Amino acid sequence: MLNIKGIIIKNKALIICSSLLFLIGVIAGSFMTPTLIEQNKLIEPNSLSHLFINNLLAILFIASGFFTLGIGTIVFVAINSLTIGLSIKESHYLGKSFFEIFFKIIPHGIFEIPALILSGVIGFKSIMFLIEYMEHSINFKSLLKRYIKEISTLFFIIIVLLFISALIEWYITPRIF
Repeated sequence: MLNIKGIIIKNKALIICSSLLFLIGVIAGSFMTPTLIEQNKLIEPNSLSHLFINNLLAILFIASGFFTLGIGTIVFVAINSLTIGLSIKESHYLGKSFFEIFFKIIPHGIFEIPALILSGVIGFKSIMFLIEYMEHSINFKSLLKRYIKEISTLFFIIIVLLFISALIEWYITPRIF
């Protein structure tokens, strides 16, 4: 397994791309109109495991962009980030202050959002794989082995982040307000 600092440094460009895509989606979602908000029926989780599995599925969909050269990643990050922006707008529209919204999202969001961004990194890794393979004429098997090791490490980090996020969202966040 690679160390976290090494992964961050190595994937800096992909982290920036995934972060910008996420941020643009949240901002765009927060500008959606209240008529769209009324149609946004989110399924509320009924247990910690349900919450964790829902988040894990979202992350897997984002990471599956690996198999579509990042196209699926763009689509699924956009959907998730638009939903977050829309939820912020909906909460504010329904009378919650930005302070309340902020403290409802931040405790678990500091773990969940990086997990989402790192899954975007995985989704974009196939593009980097192809570029590296074509530019450097590296042995395919050794390059593939290195990428599998790095993606496995990223998935491990994502799972830990999602688990911590789910614990906080289930046990702590609802009690804040």
